[in-house]
Amino acid sequence: KILLRYGQKYLTVLVTDNGKGYDVDEARGKGLGLQNLEGRARSLGGIIRIKSKPGKGSSNILIIQI
Repeated sequence: KILLRYGQKYLTVLVTDNGKGYDVDEARGKGLGLQNLEGRARSLGGIIRIKSKPGKGSSNILIIQI
């Protein structure tokens, strides 16, 4: 699912899935994928929160001040 929310001060993008999930801390140490997402969010002046658990899917929220 993808949810976009546009307000007066923020753009919020929420992406969720019911996939197999993963350990976020372990994934951060295994490549550049999550680091790349976090870097791109920072370059836009925003933040990204990544939540996932094995067997539970994942939820990612990007918040950018506009």
